[in-house]
Amino acid sequence: MKITISTIFYLIKKKYPNFSYFLRNDVDIFHCKMYKEDLGDINTLYFVSNNNLLSDLSKSKSLNLIIITSNNDFEILNKNHNIGKINESINMHEFYEDVIDIFSSLLKWSNSLKNVILKDLSFSDIFKISENFLEHTAAIISYNLSIIAYSSNFQKSMKDKSSELFDVNMDKENAENSELLPTHIARDLIFDTEFDKCKENTEPFYFKDEAYFYYCINFFIEDVYIARLVISLNKNETSLSTGEEEVIKYIAKYIFLLFKNKKSKNLIKHQNDRMHNMIRSILFSDKSFVASDLSKILNTYNWKTNDTYRIVKLTFFEGSSWKNIADYICIQLESKWPEICAITSDQIIVLIININKAKNKTTLNDFFENLAYIITEYTCKAGISNFFDSFDNIITYYIQAERAIQIGQNINPDFWYYIFSDYTYSYMIEHLESEFSKEHLLHPGILELIKYDKEHNTEYLKTLEVYLKSNGNSTHSANILFIHRTSFIRRLDRIIKIANLDLNSEDEWLYLLISYKLLNI
Repeated sequence: MKITISTIFYLIKKKYPNFSYFLRNDVDIFHCKMYKEDLGDINTLYFVSNNNLLSDLSKSKSLNLIIITSNNDFEILNKNHNIGKINESINMHEFYEDVIDIFSSLLKWSNSLKNVILKDLSFSDIFKISENFLEHTAAIISYNLSIIAYSSNFQKSMKDKSSELFDVNMDKENAENSELLPTHIARDLIFDTEFDKCKENTEPFYFKDEAYFYYCINFFIEDVYIARLVISLNKNETSLSTGEEEVIKYIAKYIFLLFKNKKSKNLIKHQNDRMHNMIRSILFSDKSFVASDLSKILNTYNWKTNDTYRIVKLTFFEGSSWKNIADYICIQLESKWPEICAITSDQIIVLIININKAKNKTTLNDFFENLAYIITEYTCKAGISNFFDSFDNIITYYIQAERAIQIGQNINPDFWYYIFSDYTYSYMIEHLESEFSKEHLLHPGILELIKYDKEHNTEYLKTLEVYLKSNGNSTHSANILFIHRTSFIRRLDRIIKIANLDLNSEDEWLYLLISYKLLNI
């Protein structure tokens, strides 16, 4: 670990509030010594207790000094040196020992951080062992706007501030149990242009909400933004000391290493990982994958090609600003339901649901209840496919979800979601007319009855429809038509003769029902 003069001054200030300092430039410090004439190592921190040396120091090259004096004349040295001042009333030896202890504690802290990586511990462990080196509160916010871990003083500080950026009940203690920010706050942050642009920052930066400044460092894996370390400043503060910034950068180094360690455990999922890109390619670019490659990529999520799946397609209305929130919706869904892979493309979101990975039926019911909320909250409609047991058929069932929306909106425009199985019959009838008009597909007997009714002012067409839909029950049919059963039977015999029907044939029966369906479209 490189120990810098800014870090030492910062930590001395934490222990001795009356300590004041001026930092000309930050340098690494390797030693601490009492100052004597003609000493001048740029990487040594010198203690000066003899005021008679001040005039000589004002002429020397740049040094790192701590002046132990009550004399204010040391300010003339500021232009040349990194210089700190502590009142001479302190115990000189105790102060010197405390500074040496700071050196020692920094080295021990560095070793403890390395141990977190070696043992693959949690993000919270990094904060626990860093408490003595942080003056401000800290938290890690993931790419999906969840709080992964935070310092021990973080929750109390946020309550005291009533900061909307972290307005969330935080009872989690490790990265495996993170808490999503409330939806309304997350949406505000998503639509905040400055906040969104911050995801591109590769260097530390300051971000300001309505009331407070935050010092932030972004983390990237394979050039993909995954999380942010956020340090909350106090009221009226606009920046941190250089020393504390150095401490935070060192903490960030180990947070990043821990992210890299946990990458293989599917902690990080994003729109451009292999799984999402594969599904997007299959659905929207007609790209095929050999079975071995498909299986290998699915295994990254612990999925299998023969698991049971279902597809949901979300289509957003124009003007709904869906692009600003699409990634957030996907992230939110995948965080709450790991059995889902959510893909964005153009003006849609496609959800691939692995039914086998759902813990139980309640989990699926919970998902569909929340889906209804998402549909209404984000102004979109959903089409839902049938279940299928082979990932190879993903395109077919994606088309089912697509057709469910198209047909469902025509039949039930006020509905928000459409299940393909509810509209399969309508789909079949619609595709009967791909080459012929419905008049050319009707049963010849139906055409005869239409003609006969027009010429004789009868209702034989309606009578046959009632009989077919009553499953051949003459009594029930007669009651619906408000005629005597005997009269109905005589009328039915007449219909059979006019239309030349064989009602004992299952195919004839089905053909007649389909013809009536075509007539009613």
